[in-house]
Amino acid sequence: MNKIINFFQKLGPAIVFAGAAVGVSHLVQASRAGANFGYQLLAFVVLVHLLKYPFFEYGNLYASATGESLIYAYKKINKYLVHAYIVFNLAMVSITQAAVTIITAGLMANIFPNLNLSISLWSLILLALCSVILILGHYKWLERASKVILLILTISLISSVALSFMEPSNSITLKNGVLFEDIFNTEIVQQATKKNFFSWSNIADFSFLIAMMGWMPAPMDFSIWNSIWTKAKLKGDSGKEHCDNALFDSKVGYVLTASLAVLFLVLGAKVVYSQGASLPNGAVDFSAALINMFTKHLGNWAKPIISIAAFATMFSTTLTCLDGYPRVIVNAITELKSMSNKTYNTLYHSMIAFAAVTTMIVILFFTKNMKAYIDFITIVSFLCAPVFAFINYRVIFKTDFPENYQPGRLNRSLAKLGLVFLILFSLVFVWFRIFN
Repeated sequence: MNKIINFFQKLGPAIVFAGAAVGVSHLVQASRAGANFGYQLLAFVVLVHLLKYPFFEYGNLYASATGESLIYAYKKINKYLVHAYIVFNLAMVSITQAAVTIITAGLMANIFPNLNLSISLWSLILLALCSVILILGHYKWLERASKVILLILTISLISSVALSFMEPSNSITLKNGVLFEDIFNTEIVQQATKKNFFSWSNIADFSFLIAMMGWMPAPMDFSIWNSIWTKAKLKGDSGKEHCDNALFDSKVGYVLTASLAVLFLVLGAKVVYSQGASLPNGAVDFSAALINMFTKHLGNWAKPIISIAAFATMFSTTLTCLDGYPRVIVNAITELKSMSNKTYNTLYHSMIAFAAVTTMIVILFFTKNMKAYIDFITIVSFLCAPVFAFINYRVIFKTDFPENYQPGRLNRSLAKLGLVFLILFSLVFVWFRIFN
């Protein structure tokens, strides 16, 4: 038992990364992949995790070997990369935070239906709660919360997937082609005319594939978040031992996120696709579908398990993103201009407030069609991924990064293959959008 406790105590930044990664990409996109296409996209879920891994690992590796974040490395290449990175994050913070917050708010609305609060009000409550947690607790609260949440999620998902294979597939009843949820008295799954089969020539199918891979397991710029969390964990230390621990930490967190993505896809395929159904567009109805469709198949007794797993997933993501974007923006500014700890904390708290306010504006005016909005954000993220991947590769292999800390030939080959994959699929998508 002590060994298990010590094992979890050693895990830090990778668990925080998993807390951010296991959210929209898993709960929404992986579930939709299974619901829309069954197991047809399972290979791509595994493949994109594999090919993106080196670039996420480089964040942990650089910080543990040098005691600095990737932002410092970007500045060494060219200080204007840091300027561009600040602008990129200021543009992305509210639209990304809005995507994760509305899903979390939808889950809250379904868990507490009698309160009859709007998505906007639930979003405001969640953003206020997360802001208080971060302002009072900073990294330690975030790390502890992520460990607890991911433990609940993992146990809940494994139980749900196992039970879905034990239950007969006809345990779901359809009424006039539509599944109804008695508790919430709302349509939660719309019957499709036939099961979908992925087509490479169909722009909608290919666009969804790109969207699914965009945040699978996370946006590529999260590699920089990794380096900042690792630096915060090490508190100025660096060296071979810390490097080995960080890489172990990275692998454990990454395998966990990949495994959970597969489980979400399998659950979507087993429960939704097998019934020839599709998921709705709105945040509340979509969240209800994720909770109630699964529990309809497994039995109402499983509702608390699914509800806790789904909400824990998205709350973890909401909390982590609200910490991540302000933190990386302030760290980037610090690399360009030194500041005292007091000024740093003041700016960090101000950026949290900025993120919360601008997120609410986006939620109020731009998130009517939740699935279309999320697809747009994740596609943009995929198209940006080759840029961050290339710069991270250059940081490790083309700068003065110590050669004795550089990964081996297998990792380097995998990174090159990943770059080709990301660039090729991005170019094909752009070609599709222009000429079709």
